[in-house]
Amino acid sequence: MILLLVLLFAGCGGNSVEKCLEEATEISDDDTTFLGLTPTELTARHEGGINSTGLWSQGDLDGQEAQVTMSITGGQGQAIQHMREPNPRWEKQGDTAPVTPRCADYVTIPVSVRISTADGALDGTVQTELRCYEDREELEGELPIDGFSGDFAWSDDPASCETFTLPFRARFDPNDGEGSILSRCESDGALTRGVLSWDFAL
Repeated sequence: MILLLVLLFAGCGGNSVEKCLEEATEISDDDTTFLGLTPTELTARHEGGINSTGLWSQGDLDGQEAQVTMSITGGQGQAIQHMREPNPRWEKQGDTAPVTPRCADYVTIPVSVRISTADGALDGTVQTELRCYEDREELEGELPIDGFSGDFAWSDDPASCETFTLPFRARFDPNDGEGSILSRCESDGALTRGVLSWDFAL
């Protein structure tokens, strides 16, 4: 079954009219997307694992290199194709002429992402979405704390935080990419620190 959704994305700068109009359509794993590949083919490009050298920035490993492997496999759920266009009712005046908003099409694909390091300090898996644009791909989510070894020396004791999360992001361009993991401790306020960052060539 194909579900058609029409969504509006809010503009910025106080403009009350949404800047992008979007049609979001559920597609099967074997449907060809506007990128010319199916969701299965888009995911399969990363299933062999992406290896890179990263840098730790917390605990006993602070400043040490890490051999990072990130593997992406198909997850549970439906891929969605998002076709977007500027809203003709949205207006923003630039320095010399009206500004046309950039509304890039993209595909979201449910995936399972495993991130591990050769030193054994990290081996965590998260369910998230791979977001595929014409010129890049993006991932973001939160890693489980039990993906880190039990003796990992956090800069902030997770037990002292009201909430402790490990957000991660990764970006793929045609030839290279980058990724990072942060720790976020929220108590009276929020304190965010780097945990691990890496670059890679595709």
